Amino acid sequence: MNGRDAAGLSPFEAFATLRHLRVTMKHWRLLHPFVIASAEARSSP
Repeated sequence: MNGRDAAGLSPFEAFATLRHLRVTMKHWRLLHPFVIASAEARSSP
């Protein structure tokens, strides 16, 4: 199976994906208040 596990990811790929998700979530938490504020500003009349 070309050195891949059942999930289709090598350990390195799985780690890189997990790390990317964690960084994305950290950025989302930092940006979250601004995203909510801009969404509310757009939805207000």
